[in-house]
Amino acid sequence: TTGAGPIGTGTPVYNPSTGNYEYVATRYYPLNTTDTLTTYRLIVATTSGNLSNSNCSAYATAQKIVVSANCMFVLSTNIISFKGRLDDDYGKLQWIISNETPNTTYLIQRSTDQVHFQDIGTLIGTSQDGLNATYNFTDPREISQPTYYRINIVSGNYQKYSNIVLLSNTDINFDVQSVTSPFNDWLAFDMTAPDNAPSTFALIDMYGRTVAQQKQNVNKGMNNIKMYNLGNLSSGTYTLQVYYNGELINKRVIKLMQ
Repeated sequence: TTGAGPIGTGTPVYNPSTGNYEYVATRYYPLNTTDTLTTYRLIVATTSGNLSNSNCSAYATAQKIVVSANCMFVLSTNIISFKGRLDDDYGKLQWIISNETPNTTYLIQRSTDQVHFQDIGTLIGTSQDGLNATYNFTDPREISQPTYYRINIVSGNYQKYSNIVLLSNTDINFDVQSVTSPFNDWLAFDMTAPDNAPSTFALIDMYGRTVAQQKQNVNKGMNNIKMYNLGNLSSGTYTLQVYYNGELINKRVIKLMQ
């Protein structure tokens, strides 16, 4: 990047006209034909020092992607399934891709805090152009605590990330994190589940009415959930309710105007 750095911090300021806390960040990046994709992620904490402390900070599920005027090229290789399991305390990962492009590389990344990821392996795509393929990878390090995995798909100067898989050699607690708030047309959040089971997600308005509901089977570990078609809801405060195996978690969320 040039000008302002790729990473920066700032303090949000309350805007009484919108009722929201706002912070404007300016970053400069080259817009050329060989480097056209820049991704930003927002991390929120109580102080600047807590930004690196996963217990005192939270990051947005949705990342902001900036694309230059390059015919809006998007990497066509997609991961249609990414899952993992424990085998004698070693993480075994498997992902299925569709429409693989030539010279695609898969960087397997690991984290223990879901914020700081490091590369632990690389696989070179072997599928013919436009076809599907299945890949497997075993983490060479034993898992001694909850561990998060993701795949960074790279082709030339383009890249994108898979969803996150959580593996643990201890019990996984039911939890809801990284809720997208405020939201507009869709709402996203991460849900950890102790086991495979059906779950229900609902949005409740200030009068106690259920204005949106979605049922979905979730898998043991990390689940990336999205609720769509929420643009017609009135702006205001809602309660996100997540039901799982007789348990309930409530999260307050804010809907913005269209």
